[in-house]
Amino acid sequence: MSGMNSIIYISQQARPLTELDLRDILTTSRRNNAANHLSGMLLFCNGCLMQYLEGEELVLNQTYEKISRDKRHRDLVVLSRQPVTEREFANWEMAYSDISQPQFDELTSASWLFDASTGLFRGQRLLRSFWQNNTPRTLGD
Repeated sequence: MSGMNSIIYISQQARPLTELDLRDILTTSRRNNAANHLSGMLLFCNGCLMQYLEGEELVLNQTYEKISRDKRHRDLVVLSRQPVTEREFANWEMAYSDISQPQFDELTSASWLFDASTGLFRGQRLLRSFWQNNTPRTLGD
């Protein structure tokens, strides 16, 4: 059995996503993630999606492959794939928030995502900090 890993990716919507589309994505994600013991969060901003997922490596890779074939978005870019020792979003099958453009730009900024002094990606901590310091939107609950 492989260990626990995480993935962070960004993508563009292929067509404008409605609130109904987002509810469908969240409902499906929450159901599938619960069944597969995955957790994470989804951020939406002006047609861009950023998702963090964590869980058992094999299941996580299979889930990402399925996501990458979803026609609702395009231009997927993986920002990070790395092992994790503990979950950042243990209580969330899929947390969700729509965010402002400056917040999205800050979260995807290379200077924030990569710590040159240690050579480590710090996306998980940054997303956790964002989540703790902002009011989540509970779409689809």
